[in-house]
Amino acid sequence: MLFLSACTPSKTNLSGTWLASYPGGPLKVKIVHTGDDITATLLDGNAFVPAGKEAFSGKFKLPVFEGQQLCAYPGFQRPFHVKVMIKVIDNDHFTEDVAPGSNCGGFPVDWVRMK
Repeated sequence: MLFLSACTPSKTNLSGTWLASYPGGPLKVKIVHTGDDITATLLDGNAFVPAGKEAFSGKFKLPVFEGQQLCAYPGFQRPFHVKVMIKVIDNDHFTEDVAPGSNCGGFPVDWVRMK
């Protein structure tokens, strides 16, 4: 039997401000988690995606779930979405990586809740 995490989706709420650490540098992100729906919006922008844009979204039904990540070329040129896999460790930590076959730089991402 495989145990991925001690978290239970019904008891975990990811709403709040998070710090996303990844090879391109840290970003502050606001997450809204209502029911199964999760939407992350950039509070800090970078050379690829400006502040205020949706970083990723998904449906949190299991500790490991699929989402859609916004990616773009420098200057927010030709924005596109890729599939990502999100693994929730607990209420204050999760990881994100591109799904096999997806192409977007800056992964993996480690997420920590800002207090």
